[in-house]
Amino acid sequence: FLDNIKERRFSQEATERYGLAVAYLQKNDIAKASQQMQWLKTNAPPHAFFATLEAKLELAKRQPEQAEALYAQALRTYPTHRALMYGNVELYLQTKQWDKAIKLINSKLPLFPRDAYSYTLLAKAYSSKGQILLKHQAQAEAYYRQFDIDRAVEQMEFAVKANDGNFYEKSIVEARLKEFRRLQDFEKELKGNA
Repeated sequence: FLDNIKERRFSQEATERYGLAVAYLQKNDIAKASQQMQWLKTNAPPHAFFATLEAKLELAKRQPEQAEALYAQALRTYPTHRALMYGNVELYLQTKQWDKAIKLINSKLPLFPRDAYSYTLLAKAYSSKGQILLKHQAQAEAYYRQFDIDRAVEQMEFAVKANDGNFYEKSIVEARLKEFRRLQDFEKELKGNA
């Protein structure tokens, strides 16, 4: 990135500066990453990737409140940008704000219904809260979206056996387990005919 910037070999300087900032952040060189972030804020149009980077920089500076404020502001501007949502949820998990993590994920699931990672994050949040049934249910949904029906069934079986959860949650889990088992049987039948 540095060579490209020095030699002016790029189609967009902002892309190179962004890549350089990310590289510095990965090396934990906060000062140099911040310099590149400042360049981006001054010289490039706003972008969701830049907002994500800025929030991650604040977190690296051990400023979780500022990072949370940046994520909230950016999500208002870019409500469908998954990297922002992931970063915000990961921040909530790190700072033990599990209810906020769950609320944010659940608000975005209708936008990304096939997104396995959202369900993985949801499982982590429920696990941190000690909500076993919901943890296994969310992890099963993640596996289902990764086309791993056997592990999805296994997680739903764990959810059915969990000692927590209300009647409504248990009913959903039992119905979903039946559906997953039908898919599992169909998959086995297809393999048997191949």
